[in-house]
Amino acid sequence: MITIIIATLAFLFFCIYVPFLIGSTADEPEKIFNLSKELLSSYLESQNFHSDAEYYCSQIIRDLFVGIAIDDSQKLICISTSKDQHDIIPFSEIIGCEIKEDSSIIGGVGRAVVGGVIAGGAGAIVGANTAKKKSVRSFQVIIYRENIKCPQIILSTLKFSAKTNDDRYLDSVKFANNVNASIKVIVSQNSSSAKSNNIKNPTDSKSRLIDLQCLKDAGLINNDEYDQKREEVLKSI
Repeated sequence: MITIIIATLAFLFFCIYVPFLIGSTADEPEKIFNLSKELLSSYLESQNFHSDAEYYCSQIIRDLFVGIAIDDSQKLICISTSKDQHDIIPFSEIIGCEIKEDSSIIGGVGRAVVGGVIAGGAGAIVGANTAKKKSVRSFQVIIYRENIKCPQIILSTLKFSAKTNDDRYLDSVKFANNVNASIKVIVSQNSSSAKSNNIKNPTDSKSRLIDLQCLKDAGLINNDEYDQKREEVLKSI
């Protein structure tokens, strides 16, 4: 009789509790991911950061939570390397990114990729270059910044080996392409801004020429000095 009761309890345990336990474990990564996003949203709100675009690697393994958020109006990017580590950086500091699969650079954009061997060229879509590989051990997106104390931020999306048809790898590729495209836009904006700042204001040159003429008319500079300064102003336009 006792044996029958024990067998019955064991059967109920495996039929009811074990499936419940497996289901709870399966839901845990999604719960952690959603909680991490909520905490990040609260942090960004406290920093007056208005997110226009957000990209995350949705897999959760231990403390793995990586992503970026972009505030285009304030020209800021928030880079999350874990659920507890978030760095808000101005666009002006971003100089490029690299995408590494195992030990090979397979994509990237900006000055960061100069001198590197980029499969498919800067800004290329990641994924097409690994069709022949069956598995990948590590996957990283490295964002480079113009900051001597912290010149790079590494976003690791794979900490364990994954097959190239595995959701973990495919999610890493999707995330890397989104980050790559975003950094490409930021670097382009930085380049346009730098060119704009280098353009001389014609009004300033006109004012300088008028001032030179006044100095000459007043006898404060001679003809040679006037011609020399005038030529310098004209060359600067």
